[in-house]
Amino acid sequence: MTDQRFISLGLPPMGGGPSAYEYVDYGAAHRSHVGIEGRFAFRTPSLHNVAATGPWMHNGCYTSLEAVVRHRLDPMEGLYEYDRTQLADEFQNQVHTSRDVLEQVEQSRSQEVLDIPALSDAEVNALLVFLDALSSPALTDLPDASPETVPSGLPLVLP
Repeated sequence: MTDQRFISLGLPPMGGGPSAYEYVDYGAAHRSHVGIEGRFAFRTPSLHNVAATGPWMHNGCYTSLEAVVRHRLDPMEGLYEYDRTQLADEFQNQVHTSRDVLEQVEQSRSQEVLDIPALSDAEVNALLVFLDALSSPALTDLPDASPETVPSGLPLVLP
């Protein structure tokens, strides 16, 4: 349930890159063959069990699936008016707020996401029900466990 492509959705950037000298995480631009066109682009995750895999997005910037959908409907508001108080206290200061960085994110948005759908509140709710339906019924039987490492090699920070 993924296209495995790198997409820049205009998400609020958080934290640094995979090495100590990278102030901002530029995503695929410094992790792959994509090059500068991959700035702020991250691989499309699977939708399987998406309702149970929060916090959402590559950096955990959204704490509800509805917030993810709402960001997609108005990515520039989500970028420039991001409410970092939804994050645990220890993560709030990791959100980049400098105008320069936010403008870089805005300019990097993938062409596919520039066409913004118009959805009513009822349609958003129907989409959330659909996304919830992609979760396995057996998911509730799994133990609650956190991974010891993450694929990027960045340290795992637990709240």
